[in-house]
Amino acid sequence: MSWKCLVLVPALIAPALSAQAPAWIQSPSAPFPSHTYLTGYGLSEARGSEAQRMKEAKAMARQELASTLRVRVQSEFTSATAHTRTEGTRYVQNLVQTRSDLDLEGLDRFETWTDPRSGAIHVLAVIERTRAASLLEERLQTQAREARSEFQRIKAHRDLDGLLKVRGLLKRTHEDAGLLRVLGKSAMPLDLPSQGELDSMALEVLKARPGLDGALDAALYTLGADLPGRLRVMIDRIVYGQTRFSSTFGAYLEQRLGERLLKFDGIQVLDRALAAREGSPLQSQALLHGTYIEMGDEVSLLLKATAMGGEELASSQIRLPKAWIQKAGLRLLPENHQEAAQSLAILDTQVRPSDLKINLQVDRGDGGIYRQGELLHLFLRSNRDCYVRVVYQQVDGSKVQVFPNQYHPDYRVKKDAITRIPAEGDLFELRISEPFGSEIVKVFASTEPFELAPAATAQEGPFARLDASVQAMTTRFRGIQVQKAKTLSAEASAVVNTVPTAASPKPLAR
Repeated sequence: MSWKCLVLVPALIAPALSAQAPAWIQSPSAPFPSHTYLTGYGLSEARGSEAQRMKEAKAMARQELASTLRVRVQSEFTSATAHTRTEGTRYVQNLVQTRSDLDLEGLDRFETWTDPRSGAIHVLAVIERTRAASLLEERLQTQAREARSEFQRIKAHRDLDGLLKVRGLLKRTHEDAGLLRVLGKSAMPLDLPSQGELDSMALEVLKARPGLDGALDAALYTLGADLPGRLRVMIDRIVYGQTRFSSTFGAYLEQRLGERLLKFDGIQVLDRALAAREGSPLQSQALLHGTYIEMGDEVSLLLKATAMGGEELASSQIRLPKAWIQKAGLRLLPENHQEAAQSLAILDTQVRPSDLKINLQVDRGDGGIYRQGELLHLFLRSNRDCYVRVVYQQVDGSKVQVFPNQYHPDYRVKKDAITRIPAEGDLFELRISEPFGSEIVKVFASTEPFELAPAATAQEGPFARLDASVQAMTTRFRGIQVQKAKTLSAEASAVVNTVPTAASPKPLAR
């Protein structure tokens, strides 16, 4: 957001403000001219405690100020790379695509005012350009000294973790140099090792690592090298080709990816299931995806990181000998993948278009990987009041109706409300157990009450067991619209990939 845009926000609300409002409410440029200061404006809700309102307004002001800097860093990046490509440009480009919370040195001043009539708190975050530039220069020099010292040490020891530390320091210098230019100054020459030197040394170290783990670490180094430091990432599904299926190889990739990314300059790997269940206070800035497919005696693995807006940040592709994966005791696909694919084909075809829409979300995402003993949570949302039944098809082909059930017999869903299964306080849980493979969750929704099976249905714990085939079950449900012309129906499905607790490879030689 430009500085001119910042002036508009207070101006729009000016008529409703008290006459005692300070000058910066009407125009931040009066006390804080743009050639000397950078500012960001924040406004709280009128409700809540004073501490909550102040926190909300300050957070908004910081975010707006950071967004302004982000836009200007993007402009600096575009200008600097219009005619040439320099070291670190890919990193800076990725930085501006993902970060709205740049580290703001010198942000130690907040102007605040509480509207006596509404109780809303107004905050102006203020950075003095000269002071911020001076602090950034000091930090650049400190980082440069640390990077040079660490680089001298690792030249002798060929330590991968040390290389990653130096690489992180180089990334921060590129970030800070961009901010320094926004503040009107240029960084002094820092005499740092080049990224090319670091990458060559890292590849030498990685090539000396034997087998599957060494090859995967090399791929992950390539992926992580272009990601901004202190990035918040979430691992999305890792599946076979264009399917929604995965197995122990995908589970091991997911685990390895999470462990190794933590080595890259403060990158945070968020728990997707926890975020879905509890609402994580840290929002993800990027998603990591993986696909793999057999190509003769090899397996081609593609890893990608994308910003939440969809832009690709980094990618890495390698080929692995299939024999390594087999000797490690890992499977590319679950044993029941053909049966699961056939069931999906029946469930997902010939679905009638309808004004009723039902959305099904699994807490680890469609095609997500669950280990033995982990809990599964489902989330439903519809655009109309309706009735729903949720069926879970297990690896062995058996089907149970998990919702409604003995402990939660009400199967009505309110329009636009999120229905969590199980909900807080429910006396049942969905816990992963053997046999393992690809399992399917299917939700059927209708504006009229309906049944998927006869009333006298056998129980499997608190759940009803459905003995009908997938074909018979869907045919019964889809006949509702034929029987009652005004009834609306909808369907949705998701894949749950289950694996044993230990999805780790056996030691093997290269």
